[in-house]
Amino acid sequence: MPSNVHPRKLLVEGKTDKRVIPYLIEANGVKWERCGEHVVHIDPRGGFQELAKPGVIAAELRATGLKALGVVLDANSNAPRRWKQIKTHIDGEFERLPDQMPRAGLDVIHPQGPRFGVWIMPDHTWLAWQDEPGKQLHQAVEHGIFDPQSPRSRPFVKWFRRLFEL
Repeated sequence: MPSNVHPRKLLVEGKTDKRVIPYLIEANGVKWERCGEHVVHIDPRGGFQELAKPGVIAAELRATGLKALGVVLDANSNAPRRWKQIKTHIDGEFERLPDQMPRAGLDVIHPQGPRFGVWIMPDHTWLAWQDEPGKQLHQAVEHGIFDPQSPRSRPFVKWFRRLFEL
């Protein structure tokens, strides 16, 4: 059953994503809060296995009032494998999905109307090379190690803006 119906919803694996994504998006010119509401509701699902359970994404896509649903996944060192794993859970919802994850992220229209997108985050192993190795991504953001306006974050921001029409 869909949780928290909001016209724009993003399913993520964990709470770190919920903290970092608004910071990243706002740093790139999108006001995160409008009229007292977040422009996109971020729903952390407690890991890939929870997010990829059969029927979870299908139920979210059928929520009344939904305009766009996004899914952000960690690559876990193998983005093509991660795409194949999630594709098996959504293939029946769409007429044709690409065999390989598009470099610019997936952005398609569901037959019932809402936009649907998938973004696979690259691994953040570069955090281990910093002066203080082992920082989590949200800590790297807070300490200024991760630049939210770097060219590496632009493709994600473009995908996010396109999917949620911001």
